[in-house]
Amino acid sequence: MKKKNYYAFTVVEILIGFVVGTIMLIALYSSYDIFTKSYVSIIDKINVNKALRISMATIVKDIRSAGYVDINSVNYGKTFTPLTFRNGGNGSPDQIDIIYENRFRERILVKYFIQAPYLMVTRRPCANETCTSFSGTGLYGFENEKLFKNIEDMQFEFYDTGGKKQISGPTISTKYVHITLIYRSENEINKTVLSKNFISGDRTNLNFNDLYYRDILTSSVYPRNIVKN
Repeated sequence: MKKKNYYAFTVVEILIGFVVGTIMLIALYSSYDIFTKSYVSIIDKINVNKALRISMATIVKDIRSAGYVDINSVNYGKTFTPLTFRNGGNGSPDQIDIIYENRFRERILVKYFIQAPYLMVTRRPCANETCTSFSGTGLYGFENEKLFKNIEDMQFEFYDTGGKKQISGPTISTKYVHITLIYRSENEINKTVLSKNFISGDRTNLNFNDLYYRDILTSSVYPRNIVKN
């Protein structure tokens, strides 16, 4: 009778295989962790850029419309204040009120302000030509709408036809409005603490020291309906 040979792994071989497998799993986990953090970092930066661009475009559009009244409107020729500026000074963000008529010849008040951590906007239909009273809580059934999260600052600067800054705010001689927005990322994505300083309107020394990513966007808009040359 022929003797059969049986083959198996030795204890040493099993231990070596276990060690190699463990190393491979650790390497895979490390690669996944690095990839995940990189992905989150990229998405956060994209979201900051998106918030800056869309917020700025929305504010610019409303300021450009400030003071507009349809020539066939019952409010045509009636005096009102199209832009009202609230200066936050060197310690706080600014806010602005904008009045104009929409395409339905409805006079509305648009208010931009920061309610940390959100950029807020209110669009309310006016009950009179000066918008001192309102006919509802807000267009589309809301009073305060959250536009984007994690805004850090919003500043408005006004310049006359000669390029001189109007310290007290907009007038009929306002040639253009300079807007500054600063947003930060949702997550802490920097590997080391970074010190970053921004010049944002009246806030000439806005300094941050943390792990968040931040970006700034500035733009100038011509309020064509209120300028008197």
